[in-house]
Amino acid sequence: MHYQHIPELVEYERKRIERLRHTTDLPAPWEVYPDIPSGSIGWRMGPGEDVYADWRAWLSASTTKQREEYCKRHPEPEAWVGTYEQMFRRFASDPHGMSWDEFWDAEFKKQYEMYGPVA
Repeated sequence: MHYQHIPELVEYERKRIERLRHTTDLPAPWEVYPDIPSGSIGWRMGPGEDVYADWRAWLSASTTKQREEYCKRHPEPEAWVGTYEQMFRRFASDPHGMSWDEFWDAEFKKQYEMYGPVA
C-alpha cells in the first residue's frame, strides 16, 4: 500500500514538514525528554522517536553557521557529549547543497518515493 492511498498519513507528513520548515529554533532531544538516556531505544521507538527524527532533519537543513549557533544555545549535557560532532560529521559526508525551502520540499518528496509516486 502506498502512502498516497492513506490521506491521513500524507496530511500528517505535510503538516510535519511545514511545521519544521517554519521553526526557527527547536529544543534538543535531551531538553524535551531529559529522562530518556542518550542511545536509548526510546529515541527509536516510543515517545522520543518523532522528536529525535525531527531534530536530526531540522539540523540537517541548517547551515554550518546555524548549527554552530544552535550548539551554543543548546549545549550537550555530559551524557550526550559527542552527539553533535558525530551528527555533523555525517552531514558533512553527505551534504545536500540545497536552500532551506528546497531541503523541506525534497524531504517531503523523499518520504513518499519509497512507497510510490507522490500525487
